[in-house]
Amino acid sequence: MQKSEIKKIFKLDGYIFDKFEEQNNKIILHCHLQRNSMKLKSETSKTVNQSRNRLIAHSVFEFKKVFISVEQRRFYFPKHKTKRWESLPQVKKRQQTSIAFKKTL
Repeated sequence: MQKSEIKKIFKLDGYIFDKFEEQNNKIILHCHLQRNSMKLKSETSKTVNQSRNRLIAHSVFEFKKVFISVEQRRFYFPKHKTKRWESLPQVKKRQQTSIAFKKTL
């Protein structure tokens, strides 16, 4: 399958699809975000302070749970002396599932 077909099937709007991985009872879609900077009020930052890999429950496909694996970055804003995590598409703040996952259940 081509990347564009997988992106349409799993509704990965806002993500760039990299790799498909299938395990016993789950499917992992490795993705990344295109943007490389973040804006807070009037300041734009490209300084990444920290990053983490998030595994987000996305949907169910052929009785297997589908997860999105994406690297989330934390940007530092020296003008405001603060750090902020970048927001992920289709995922609300402090949630482990995407909006599409709730619609499928």
